[in-house]
Amino acid sequence: MEHTGYLQLPEDGRNKIPTEKGSALGIVTEKRVRQATGEIYYINLYPQAAQQFIFANLPAVAEFLAKEKEEKLADA
Repeated sequence: MEHTGYLQLPEDGRNKIPTEKGSALGIVTEKRVRQATGEIYYINLYPQAAQQFIFANLPAVAEFLAKEKEEKLADA
């Protein structure tokens, strides 16, 4: 969803977070703590509207990923 403008990679480069556009769709980020290690991490939650959007756009997502893979193989 990053290429469609709904998610972005913040400066720390660790976890994608929703853009304003993603937040408007209902995507939220929650902070979690690993019980075993105490490590903090973040997850994105996609409500039903966001899930339906993703499902409706699966062909476009698949096409984008295939093209991206093809470009990486050509660069190798």
